[in-house]
Amino acid sequence: MTNPQDTEDTENSLSTDVKPKSMRWKLFFARLAIRLGLLKRESIDTVEVNQLINENLPITFEIPTPGGDGELTLLQVSFHVDKEKDCIHAELLCNFSVDVKNKLIYNTHLQITVESGLEFHKASRAIGVKDVSITQLNLISDKYSIMKDTTSLLSALIPGAVKSLVNLTLTSTQVLLGGTKLSAAAQYLMIYTSGSKQKVIDYHTPTIEKMVGKLLASPDYRYILDDNDFEENLFADHGKRVSIENGKVYFIFND
Repeated sequence: MTNPQDTEDTENSLSTDVKPKSMRWKLFFARLAIRLGLLKRESIDTVEVNQLINENLPITFEIPTPGGDGELTLLQVSFHVDKEKDCIHAELLCNFSVDVKNKLIYNTHLQITVESGLEFHKASRAIGVKDVSITQLNLISDKYSIMKDTTSLLSALIPGAVKSLVNLTLTSTQVLLGGTKLSAAAQYLMIYTSGSKQKVIDYHTPTIEKMVGKLLASPDYRYILDDNDFEENLFADHGKRVSIENGKVYFIFND
């Protein structure tokens, strides 16, 4: 006896696999145009890609922090084509936070500016970025900015005889401590005694830039071409490469 659910699943599968007759004819003529060299390129709607990327946000990943837990969350991405450089110019809105002993000691928004190229990965039917360059990383001072006093946390890490030194600079403290070496966690917390939010970000900037570059170049974050979109499906099947020219992004079928 046939299970009604099995019949329904089979019908659904057939309906998604078989393209409408009008679509098949459209694909036929498009493929013929490519073979004859009549269709060489097709421009990409970057507005739609922007929307699809942001639908998959936020994304959070860890930032190594001595004695604590750092997190960078990618909240929003906005990109366009730089007409002068013929590259992708993207602005990333992120949130960066640090917890030490389950206590939030730092939180801020960051704006990260990125430039990159694009490349087509035919095997995975996807478009990814290449040659990623972080051009700017700016701290945003808004209502979400928090920087807590770390004196109590620092005092627990510094020998009792020198707890009164926590308001001095790291260099001065090390001089007065003589041969006593501060732990990595203590040295990190000393940055907060300056009261400068920028100095905290400066400490983490190399790691954040490395992590962002790695994230953007990861196969997990490539744009998968949509089989249900005529242009994207056509390019996935017959495209050669992606090109940025004169301020526009193109699918290239024939050079």
